[in-house]
Amino acid sequence: MEGVRHSVPVVDEALPKREDATTHSKEAPLDILLLEKDPLVRDQCLIGYQSFPDISVELSQGFQGLNLARQRNFDFIVIGCNPKDQEGLELLEALREFDKQTPVILVTTPKLAKKMQPQRSRLGLLSILQVPIDPKEFFRVLSRMRRKLASA
Repeated sequence: MEGVRHSVPVVDEALPKREDATTHSKEAPLDILLLEKDPLVRDQCLIGYQSFPDISVELSQGFQGLNLARQRNFDFIVIGCNPKDQEGLELLEALREFDKQTPVILVTTPKLAKKMQPQRSRLGLLSILQVPIDPKEFFRVLSRMRRKLASA
């Protein structure tokens, strides 16, 4: 899956109206790098981003995706982390070696999320989303990201 780029269109009649979804048109477009192996989690994130027509998502996996982060600036990076496979944590550590600025959202299990909380600021994590992803929390994190980028 080599750097697949998705501009996620919005289909108004299929989506519920949300307060945070209605303010997106006034804000700058977002460019997101999504590094997630699990197709269910990846698709859940993509569906969530469909509420915002100004979001562009680049899909990739592993260190191949990390090379994209070396080549381009992204507004934020979403990294999936499976506790059975430490690649997500390795990606995060490798990212922080060359990029300490780009905000990162980690998507992982509740057990690993709890374990990662003390390291959150050291790793520059904006948020940790737990799987299965709660839609309210997903949109809350996305709104927080938009506010953070707007104030920068």
